[in-house]
Amino acid sequence: MAECINFHINTIKEDLKSGNVARKALAVEKLVSLQLYGFSMDWAAFHIVEVMSSNTYSYKRIGYLAASQSFSDDTNVNVLTVNLLKRDFLCKSHFETGFALSCFARICTPDLAKDLAADLLPLLNNSRAYVRRRAILALYNMFLKFPEALRPSFPRLKERLSDPDQGVIFAAVSVICELARKNPKNYIALAPLFFELLNCTTHNTMLVKIIKLFGTLVTLDARFCKVLAEPMHRIITSNASAAVTYEAIRTCIIGLHDHLPTMKLCVEKLRSFVDDPDPNLKYLGLLSLHEIQRVHQKAVAATVGRELILTCLDDEDASIRSRALALMSGVASKKNLKDLLNHLSSLLEKGAEGEDLRFQDDVIAAAVDMCSREHYANLTDFEWYLEMLCRFAQMPGTRHGAMIASQLLDVLVRVPVVRPFGVEFVLALLKDPKLQSTATAGGGGCEVVTAATWIVGEMNQFLESPPLLVFDILTQPHVATLPAHVQATFLHAAMKILFAYLSGRKSCEKVEDAEYELLPLQDAVKSVDIAYARLPLFAKSNHLEVQERACLFLELIHMYRERLGEPTASSGGVSDIITTSEVTPGTTATTFVPEEASLVARQLLAACSEVLLPVAAAAQRKVKVPEGLDLDKVLNEQAAVELADTSDVCVKFLEDENSSPFEEMSEHGESTLAKEDTQAAAAATDLPVQQSGRHHKHHHKHYTVGTEEVRPEGAELADDTAPNMGVSDEDRLAAVSLASPAEKQARAAKLIEQRQQQLAAVPARPGTDLNPSPYILGSGPASTTLVVLKATESAPSLESKLLRLPLIDGNVKLLASDANLAVSYEIKTSAEEKDRFAVKLLMQNKSKHRIGQFGFLIGVEKDKTRPSLPEKETGEQPQLIDHPALTRGDYVLRAGETRTHDLLFTSAKSLSAPQLLCGHITYTKRRAANGSAEKSAEMRRLRIRFQLRVPCSAFIEEVPLNKAQLAAVVRGKSIGTSK
Repeated sequence: MAECINFHINTIKEDLKSGNVARKALAVEKLVSLQLYGFSMDWAAFHIVEVMSSNTYSYKRIGYLAASQSFSDDTNVNVLTVNLLKRDFLCKSHFETGFALSCFARICTPDLAKDLAADLLPLLNNSRAYVRRRAILALYNMFLKFPEALRPSFPRLKERLSDPDQGVIFAAVSVICELARKNPKNYIALAPLFFELLNCTTHNTMLVKIIKLFGTLVTLDARFCKVLAEPMHRIITSNASAAVTYEAIRTCIIGLHDHLPTMKLCVEKLRSFVDDPDPNLKYLGLLSLHEIQRVHQKAVAATVGRELILTCLDDEDASIRSRALALMSGVASKKNLKDLLNHLSSLLEKGAEGEDLRFQDDVIAAAVDMCSREHYANLTDFEWYLEMLCRFAQMPGTRHGAMIASQLLDVLVRVPVVRPFGVEFVLALLKDPKLQSTATAGGGGCEVVTAATWIVGEMNQFLESPPLLVFDILTQPHVATLPAHVQATFLHAAMKILFAYLSGRKSCEKVEDAEYELLPLQDAVKSVDIAYARLPLFAKSNHLEVQERACLFLELIHMYRERLGEPTASSGGVSDIITTSEVTPGTTATTFVPEEASLVARQLLAACSEVLLPVAAAAQRKVKVPEGLDLDKVLNEQAAVELADTSDVCVKFLEDENSSPFEEMSEHGESTLAKEDTQAAAAATDLPVQQSGRHHKHHHKHYTVGTEEVRPEGAELADDTAPNMGVSDEDRLAAVSLASPAEKQARAAKLIEQRQQQLAAVPARPGTDLNPSPYILGSGPASTTLVVLKATESAPSLESKLLRLPLIDGNVKLLASDANLAVSYEIKTSAEEKDRFAVKLLMQNKSKHRIGQFGFLIGVEKDKTRPSLPEKETGEQPQLIDHPALTRGDYVLRAGETRTHDLLFTSAKSLSAPQLLCGHITYTKRRAANGSAEKSAEMRRLRIRFQLRVPCSAFIEEVPLNKAQLAAVVRGKSIGTSK
């Protein structure tokens, strides 16, 4: 087989090298067939483009088909298809235009989308409905790769909702519904058009999409509820399509759940779904009824009925049975609870393996939920419930052992009346060998056995079985194979039962009213001998708690035996003791336990026989702390000091071991700061969420820079032009806002008002203020919002919380330099606010002396031939915001240190032309003289000049803030209406 495939591939390669287009087309067609069997055809991408460029329709069609199947974002020849697609978009044959559009939608990349967006939009007005339909469908993939095209293209897409052709309308509805799936609030304005289509169209598939869209919009605006009530009622009652009816019911559940007439209609319609023989409709009906049941439980219970649910429980489909179980919990009441659970028990008695074990667990969970709901409101017979729980516990393979154990404990503690009945039932669980085996294996029976043992030990006064027989069950050798906490519970219960027997206590309901009698001495001695025979096995246990309890038990038995004296015990087993302990009628025992020994047994029993009562979960909060008790006081101060010293040493050791100036970022290359800032801004202003992924070319690692000026070997400078990493195409498309500039301005003003009321802390950037990284700067999010500062904040606080804008220049570039100071820069702009920009300066001390007292004087050069600084002007010329934190730097750079400084510029109008900034930076150089004495230091005031050109490529949008508002934000003042 392999030889045959290789032969054909070699033949195909020879045909592709020939100059005959027909042979090439046939070879490409063969490659398409081979690709269906898993063989790659990426190596033939260039030859596929050659076939696509053919003028013959049949050959061109083969080429487009091959490109659609094999081309991807990484295909290098994608760029060669731009002009070819442009030409075929305008082809006279609408079929050629159609498969060109289909191929474009399949192979679309960000570059192809940008290049062909302008050529695709005119096709929405093509005279042929076939072309319009294909063009609309291709728009969605173009939007995914190039979200910026959504806003200019949306008006034409909106016009197609009124197209005379139903196919075109359906295509437009499909695209808009997909766009609204992630960001529905963008499309609320289209609600009138969709409402008109909802009332007039008869296309069922289109109705499904429109109803789904309204189901999303109704959660954003409550006014849709009143409008949708009438059309939803009409569709549910008159439409014959089950899909349309179901989507209408789903929309009513989401938005009209408070409209009782509509909900009743939905329940009645869903009842017909459940009665339908189609299992899919039956499942959807049960699923929707369960959702309605959460709000209108009585309406569902009255309409559905018990018989219908029991019928669904007998269905062969496991998914239908599980949905019926979920619905049954809401239908249960005091009258039908027993009938429902008896039916469930009959289902469990059939036995099942494999996947049916899941249904068994679902049945147990549903039964317990129905009985325990609202503090056992539906339960009237607790003895029947305990019997049911014990039956559930003995089910093989159950995973709800913890839940069953919790219910056994809860019922027997809360309901004293059922304790005599319940103790005998749980004792039967301890006698079940299958349950013991599951507990040994650590299965669901482990918790049940633990709870049953605890109940038998705590409520041993209700035991009807001989105490020594119960003691024998609890101290069997196989108990040592159980988990440690289970063994400890067994020993504790066995100790209580043995001391209750040795004390001579009779059966009673209350321990306080118990009556005692002297035990025959021979029975007491044999009981002690049995304890001595069984407990050493547990005293040698590897588990500390088991060993400790066994040793304590032995010591207490030894203390009791000392009170008995030294009688001679006859050999015999447990059965002998049980038979000899029973007094034959008409005879009397000759020797009894001494009074002193009986008193010791009673005292030991009283020590562990305190009556337990149910305690509320919040009861501890009501207990007042006694006066003079300090809960925060350290009990052992010396031990606390030693522990703290040890912790400090460990932390310092870990920091020394793990500290590095470079830390790996997350898998997708996104920093926590960028993610948090970007999400906060996008949620408030609907700005596109963009993140800069930083990629290490050789080692495929992503780095953030720490505080040391060290770069790992092979690491490159940060490249902010890298594509977004960690953000899907759909997420970037959903972040595009269709709001008008006025709406954006109002939203931005509201955001600033909220930030003024509550200042949001911004985490520090990678690096420190004293030593920022020279390799990666501006790793913040692509679009964030202003951080309003309080008037009491100092200058360093302003620098750390200054506006974070995306970089337009990705790398650090040298701006000016002299013998003492080197200044590099980055330009930071925002497409959403084009009347402002920031310049981030990186200053490095090149000298061996200290430099400080920086001052920044910068303006716009009025005439390029004049080197002097211009005067302040209005208009489009930006100005440096006059703020001490921006125009002065009150910090000191030591030899070799670096520091960043942000300069914020703004203008009264939008910036639309490149700006040439010129200015100078003044600084003071301190040079120590005559023995480097600080008092005799020489200070010199120096100046370094520079010119900086800011390109206009980023100033493309209108601005939500003007100059006056921006200055007020920086100065911490309130923002009023702009003049």
